[in-house]
Formats: sequence, structure tokens, C-alpha cells
Amino acid sequence: MIGMWAQYLLLGFVCLLQPASADATQTIASMDNYKSQRSCATECFWNGDPSNPDAQDVIGIRLHCCPQFDCDDHVKDSCYCRADLRTSAVAWLSTCVEYRCQNSVDASSAISIYDEYCGHDLPAHTEATATEETAQRETGGGNHPGNTGAQATAATTQDESSKGVPMRSSIGYIMFGWSFLVFALNVAT
Repeated sequence: MIGMWAQYLLLGFVCLLQPASADATQTIASMDNYKSQRSCATECFWNGDPSNPDAQDVIGIRLHCCPQFDCDDHVKDSCYCRADLRTSAVAWLSTCVEYRCQNSVDASSAISIYDEYCGHDLPAHTEATATEETAQRETGGGNHPGNTGAQATAATTQDESSKGVPMRSSIGYIMFGWSFLVFALNVAT
């Protein structure tokens, strides 16, 4: 009898420790930080309320993660959070949020939310340099109004430990594991 109880207990713990499935869909809109953004920024993540079945996952569309053209469902985390697609997601969020919100603070916040959700480490080192000569060559000498003739460029390096898909606990796996644990304890008594 004790052997059977130990098997159920072991099975329950194994189920509790299972990582989220690769088929898990993104739930970024459930994050508190996401909810505290201005609407001009959230529109760059979702076209409409994410809980509405007619809403479109804008980042999913930009990353080509959607099984259908309109992307009216939550895309899979395994695509949404791929490390090799982070550059595209960041470029989209930066461009879209700065345009819609008219400032870079909201854009930085949106990028941080995406990185936090996906478990991406922030760049380990950022190097900025001014390249006045290149900017003058590209803009015709910097004679345009509001153009100083200088251009800032940034090079970032990212720690190799961030490889993309987050390892979040799945509520389904946790509930399944606890169910087995409760069942095992009931059988043992």
C-alpha cells in the first residue's frame, strides 16, 4: 500500500514541476505593467481588447507568428518570445509607440514589458557614439531645419544566457499536479 502511495506522490510532484508547454499562448495583456500603460502604447501590442475574440495580436502579426492572416487569437509563446525575433519586436514597439504616444518614455516602457514577459535579459552593455561625418554625408551636410548633422548610434551586446521562450509555470500543470497529490493522499488514507 505504501508503494502505491509513493508512486502517486511522485507523479504529483513531477506534474507540478513541468514547464509551460511550447503550445502555451501569450498572455502579456494580463501583466500589471501592461495594464498600466497608456492606451497609445497598448495599441501597438493589440488592436482591440485582448479578451475580445475579434482583437488582433499586432506583435504576432509583425513577427509572422499567426497561423492565419488576421491573427485574431493569442499566438504561441514559442514564436512570440523567440530570441531571434526580439529585434523585430523591439523595432516595432519603438517605432509604433513613439509615433502613437509622441515620446520615447512610453516606448521604453513597452519594450521593458515585452522583455519582462518573454524573460529576455536586458542588454549587458550599450555603447553610444556620435557619427557626425556619416550623418552629414547622408543628409546633405546637416542643413535641414532641426538637423544638427550628428547622429547617435548604439551597439548593444546581449548576454548569451537569454535564449527566448520563458519557462513560466502553467496553471493547468499545477492544478493537474495538485489533483494527483490530493488523490494520492486520499487513496493512502
